[in-house]
Amino acid sequence: MSGQEMNEATNTYKYNGPAYAIIFWSQEQVTVIKLDMLYPGVDISCTFINSLFKVEGKDQDGDYWSICTHNYCI
Repeated sequence: MSGQEMNEATNTYKYNGPAYAIIFWSQEQVTVIKLDMLYPGVDISCTFINSLFKVEGKDQDGDYWSICTHNYCI
């Protein structure tokens, strides 16, 4: 999701990044990862992210994530 979509979904203004990954572990547990994406002028969409082999970012606790978007990562 984009920062704007996250703000609309959560009724806040705290998400200012270009893209976020959301992992739902349960209805009560969610991890939000702010993706390290620096692609000026590119519309960050699911199609664009799926064209990459992996994306990286940090969650709300500061933990680093590397997310593979294919069956294998390089």
